[in-house]
Amino acid sequence: MPKRVTKDEKLENIRLLFRPNFSGEKRQFNNEGQRNFNIELDLETAEYLMEAGWTVKTWDRVDDEGNKTVIYFLKVKVNMEGRRPPKVFLISTTRNNEPRRTPLDADTVEILDALEFENIDVILSPHNYDFNGSQGVTAYLKTGFFVLAQNDLEKKYAHIPIDEGFSDGPKEIENVIDVDADWEDEEELALTSGES
Repeated sequence: MPKRVTKDEKLENIRLLFRPNFSGEKRQFNNEGQRNFNIELDLETAEYLMEAGWTVKTWDRVDDEGNKTVIYFLKVKVNMEGRRPPKVFLISTTRNNEPRRTPLDADTVEILDALEFENIDVILSPHNYDFNGSQGVTAYLKTGFFVLAQNDLEKKYAHIPIDEGFSDGPKEIENVIDVDADWEDEEELALTSGES
């Protein structure tokens, strides 16, 4: 019988394995509505978590030359719809290099699927299960800090609020740009210059 895990676990500077699914979209190995991500573990951390009772999984990574490496990982579920949803924060930097912490909820957490991170720190809560003879521990996200990897231009323009876009389509865009502006058309230039 597996150990019962009762304490939360803090993991810092983690690395994600596979593409995260904070939106809960249906994928080959994921049912609709199930939000989750996977943490790649080094051998020492994997052995520590297994000894503590957590359900650590393995994956055989095969390189181009056919060499196999065993990868240890921990699948983490993200229950944003529960009574106590996790505290999830996106950490970014302003143009003045001032840190900014943005809380994410059930409607906004999916943005994490499209971002790259400089660092991730999490606290995980255990859920001990015994279902149809299958026993183990499911890891749930309790707290997560996701530090956005930003390049120099992203930092330069970080002080400018992001517009929601053109919700009314081309008509709204016409109000922003001068549709009669004297712009040269690339195809017309090619025709008049004899290019084909």
